[in-house]
Amino acid sequence: EKQLRELALRLQGRHVQLTFDQAVASHVAAMCTTENGARDLRRHIQDHVESPLASHLILPLRSKDWHLHIRNGVIALRTRKRIS
Repeated sequence: EKQLRELALRLQGRHVQLTFDQAVASHVAAMCTTENGARDLRRHIQDHVESPLASHLILPLRSKDWHLHIRNGVIALRTRKRIS
């Protein structure tokens, strides 16, 4: 959860809001091995949160307000409002 909150804070500096369900933090933690610890956690957040979000943010007229949730067992992004 801490790394997701830190990501949300970094995005605020770019005028992007990111919220997430507690289930997302639990899902990320469950996908990581204790063997690799924080490194594994960081990689999972990059692959399953940051990269998909970046793909959406580069498109014109996209929302700056995003919410992470679990859909069909995977992390999904949903826009909370559109900018016109």
